[in-house]
Amino acid sequence: NHYIDKITHTTFTTLLNQYPALIPPTHQPLENERYLQIPHTISHRNPPYLTKPDLATLTNWKLTHGKPRPTLPALIRSNAAQTVTTTTRAALQNLTNPITTTSLRTTLDHLCALRGVGPATASLLLSVHNPTHIPFFSDELYQWSHFRDPPGRTKATAGKGWERRIEYSATAYLSLYERVEALRVRMQEVEGEEVRALEVEKVGYVLGR
Repeated sequence: NHYIDKITHTTFTTLLNQYPALIPPTHQPLENERYLQIPHTISHRNPPYLTKPDLATLTNWKLTHGKPRPTLPALIRSNAAQTVTTTTRAALQNLTNPITTTSLRTTLDHLCALRGVGPATASLLLSVHNPTHIPFFSDELYQWSHFRDPPGRTKATAGKGWERRIEYSATAYLSLYERVEALRVRMQEVEGEEVRALEVEKVGYVLGR
C-alpha cells in the first residue's frame, strides 16, 4: 500500500532507493548542489541565508525536475544580490523551533517578496535550510499526499490522484506540510524510524514517475 498515510518503512525505503536511477547523468551536478553542497554551505552561515547564485542554481534544479517555465530564470536574475541575501536571512529567522504552520506561512510570505519566487520555490529554499522537517512543494509530493482527496471545486484544482491539478498557494503548501509531518510522526511512533522531509519528497517523485 503506497498511500502516504499507510506506507510502511520497508516500502518507503525500497522506493527511496529507486530515486537515483531516475536522474539523468546530465542533471547530476544540479542534484549535488541541491541535496548536498548548498545545504552544507547554508548550515555554516550564521545567521543562515541564501545568495543570488544559490537561488539561481536551485531554480535551475527545480526546472529540470518539474514543468518548464522559460521566463522564470530571467525573473530570478532580476533580483539584486543584496536583496536576496537580506530577504532570505530575515525570512529564515522567522522560523520557530519547533516549526509551527504560522511561522512557516510567515516565512513563505517573506520569501515570496523576491521576484520569480512563489510558494513552491520558497519551499525549496526552506528545504535546503531544513531538509529534515521542511518538504519541497513538488507536484508529485502534493499529488501523493492528497491522492484520495476529492477533486477541487475550481478548474485550478480539478482532477484527483496523479491527474490532480495544483494551486500553488501557501494554503496548499501548508496542507502538504502537515501530511508529510504526519507521515514522519507515524514512522517514528509506530515503526521507530526517522524519515526526513527530503526523503519523503524523493519517494513522492519516484511514485509520481
